[in-house]
Amino acid sequence: NYSKYGLRFKLMTVGFIIYTVWDTNFGVFQLLHFPFLARGPSIEGAPLGPMWEWYFRSGLHHWMTFIGMIFGANHAIMSLFLRTLEKLSLHVEILAKATIGGALVVALYIWSTGPLQYDRFEFNDINGYFGFIPVLAYIYFRNVVPVLREYSVGAFSKIGQMALEMYLIHHHALLSSNGRTLLILIPGYPKLNLMLVVILYLLISH
Repeated sequence: NYSKYGLRFKLMTVGFIIYTVWDTNFGVFQLLHFPFLARGPSIEGAPLGPMWEWYFRSGLHHWMTFIGMIFGANHAIMSLFLRTLEKLSLHVEILAKATIGGALVVALYIWSTGPLQYDRFEFNDINGYFGFIPVLAYIYFRNVVPVLREYSVGAFSKIGQMALEMYLIHHHALLSSNGRTLLILIPGYPKLNLMLVVILYLLISH
C-alpha cells in the first residue's frame, strides 16, 4: 500500500473483480456464494430466493466502497492540490475552484433531475453507478476553503474512522429475514430494540 504503482494495481484488480462479480452475466456471484445461499425457492424476505436477494442488495452500492478507496488513496494528493491552489493568486484560486465546483454542480443537477427522479426499481438498477455524485459534491464543497477545514463535528470524525466497516457489515448486523426486516432483540419495544441494535452495530464496527 506504500508503493505508488502497487496500490493502483491493487485498485485496478479490485475494480475488475467488482465488475466481473456484479456487472457481467458470467455467474461469478452465484459461483462464489452457492455454498451459503440457495437459489430458491421463495422464502420470507426473499421472494426470488436468497441468492437473488443478496445479489440485489449487495449490488445497490457495489461501486461505492471502491470509489471511497480511490478517494482515500488519493487524499494526500487532493489535500496538496488544494493547498497549492491556495498559494496562488486569488483570482487563479477562485477560477480553479469554481471550475471544479461548477462541474460538480452540473453533475449534481443531472443526478437530481435524472436518476433521483426515477421510480424505485429503475433507481435501484443504476444507483450503484451514480450514488457517489452527491457524496463527492458534499466532500468538495465541505472542504473548498481553509476556514471550513478548520472545523469538524467530532461524531462525524469518529464515525469516519470506521465508515468502511459500518458499510460492509450493516446488512449482517442490522437486518434479518434476508435483509428485509430489522433485527429484533427486544420484541414489543421498537425504540429500545433500535437503540440496542445500533449500539451493538457501532461496537462491532469499531
